[in-house]
Amino acid sequence: MGVLKGQTVGSLNRAAAVALFVLTAAACDWLKSTDPTPSPTPTPPPNSAHIDLTITPSPIPVKVDCPAPTNPDFCLASFNPKVTVQETAGLGGRINSVEVTLRNVTLAKDESKVTLDAAWVARQAGTNRLEAKAGIAFEPVVSGFPIPATGPRPQLRIILSVQFIDDKNNTLFPTAQADLAF
Repeated sequence: MGVLKGQTVGSLNRAAAVALFVLTAAACDWLKSTDPTPSPTPTPPPNSAHIDLTITPSPIPVKVDCPAPTNPDFCLASFNPKVTVQETAGLGGRINSVEVTLRNVTLAKDESKVTLDAAWVARQAGTNRLEAKAGIAFEPVVSGFPIPATGPRPQLRIILSVQFIDDKNNTLFPTAQADLAF
């Protein structure tokens, strides 16, 4: 097989076709270098994570069993809201703990408070690690909470606080709350 010396390519001879190709490539390179649209500058990494904490549904439906088997003056309330923890800034980290507070709004006092550790979160959600721009969900179950069997029901609210330590060692404490619906 030989080289096309002196032969025509289309209506151009080979030398003219090669020259035209080289000029076109050079013009394309020149156009790229003089493009008035600047290249986007990369977004700097975040200095800290940002956590969105949500409780659903809101208000939280409560199942009430009356009377309590051991004390007829009380009923037992149970509920299990879905808690979603979402990282939105682009920096992952770990959920260190979840504090669950049951507040009696009627009496303006905390009725119950429990802290769930990282191992509990990992058992519920599969991990306590939250990747950048990702989320996990879990359902803390409250069961057998005593409420009066007679009279008006107290207005109760669940308050959740998450301790989150991001990959740059910032400690965040996002909080969310939702009322209970009897």
